[in-house]
Amino acid sequence: MHRSTDGGLHWTLVVTASHTSPEGRATLPPVEELLPRGADSPASVLRINDAHTGVAYTLDGAAWMTATLEIEAGDRLLALLPSPNFAGDRTAFVVTQRAIWRTQDGGVTWSQWEESRFADPNDFDRKISSAAITPLLADGGVHLYLGTRQGEILAIDPSAMRWSAPSGAGAEAAQAQAPSPPSATLQSETQSGEPPAGLYRPTGALALIWENNPLIQQALGFAAAPQPVSSAAAIQRFDRGVMVWVEENGRIYAFLDDGRWFAYEDTFREGEPESDPAFAPPAGKLQPVRGFGKVWRRHPELREAIGWALAREEPATALRQPFEKGEMLGVGAYVFALSGENEGIWY
Repeated sequence: MHRSTDGGLHWTLVVTASHTSPEGRATLPPVEELLPRGADSPASVLRINDAHTGVAYTLDGAAWMTATLEIEAGDRLLALLPSPNFAGDRTAFVVTQRAIWRTQDGGVTWSQWEESRFADPNDFDRKISSAAITPLLADGGVHLYLGTRQGEILAIDPSAMRWSAPSGAGAEAAQAQAPSPPSATLQSETQSGEPPAGLYRPTGALALIWENNPLIQQALGFAAAPQPVSSAAAIQRFDRGVMVWVEENGRIYAFLDDGRWFAYEDTFREGEPESDPAFAPPAGKLQPVRGFGKVWRRHPELREAIGWALAREEPATALRQPFEKGEMLGVGAYVFALSGENEGIWY
């Protein structure tokens, strides 16, 4: 782990460790040393719902209400980032794949970033994939750090962003909303200690994501195989997601932008029709062919959800590792953590 205290201009090595070392996990320095300007998190008055489709807030610590965020269909909520000074400024940010929202009153009203470069729903690569907030900086402000599917890391100053007028029904109307049930998502904990017999801590290329994401650890459990398996694969982008073929297990996966995934057996055989002229794509779109096309045509619910292909399928290499409650799949620059057996939620 490296740390920068000047916005990324210079970096200092903080700790070095191996996932496979006999000593197990490395111990991080104390938080006050690792984050000199950090502070303990405030008592939670905001939380993400279990489906990652909305945010709940409380004004009294007892009754929970649904925040009035207008998250578009097909978008997916990634992170809820309270300000390090939340107790004083009541500010927090919600980051989705396409947008960023801000509250300055503890969740009652919200403003949206008006210049989001990620808003185009048809641009699969131009999406936010992760987000974090800094501790308080020397000037008393914070920066948001955004990771993108293109491999970028962007540092953004919220005070320099242009925000829409706050939206929401206001505190009085919000109080009248029915309370939301508590979310189990906030209870996620890391998978510490040694795994049970026959299970493994993941190693290799997929381990870093699993080790650093307690939500994925809780959703998937430990690995069911000691190492991921590499095989040939193919990937194709669609209006609202992506499809992946993996040779090793003969399956075709569909990953939707709304966070759902489905898996199908690849039954396409050479000599079968590769496409169907009855399915005429609109201008600029394509009908998927061969294995992807066969699944797409046979499952109208998938066809409706994922839309038309945006480009031809591309060859790739896949890394796949089964887990107790799902699997992890790396294809090219993408890594999917799949909760479920033949369908479920991906992270």
